[in-house]
Parts: sequence; C-alpha cells; structure tokens
Amino acid sequence: METTAQVLEVHKAGKREWTGLAVLALPTLMVAMDMTVCSAGRAFFFIGQYLRWH
Repeated sequence: METTAQVLEVHKAGKREWTGLAVLALPTLMVAMDMTVCSAGRAFFFIGQYLRWH
C-alpha cells in the first residue's frame, strides 16, 4: 500500500516539450501583439480625425 508521504517521480521537460510549447505560444503572442497594434492604430486614427475637426 502506498502512503501519502511517498515522493512522486518528477518528469522534467526535455527539448521536445519546450519546442512544443514554443510552437503553441509564439503564434498566440503574435496574434495578441497584432491586436494591440491594430487597436492602437485605430485609436490614433480617430484621435487624429477628432483633432482635425476641433
């Protein structure tokens, strides 16, 4: 019978796991950065339009 004090074996991430994480994380970060740039550009456009007419 196993006890709760027994230490579990820990599997450390290797090169394959880190590569998989990078493959999934990089496109996500690129989309987030693109959305930030697009929303900031749209805000600057509307601010410019407002300043031009006032």
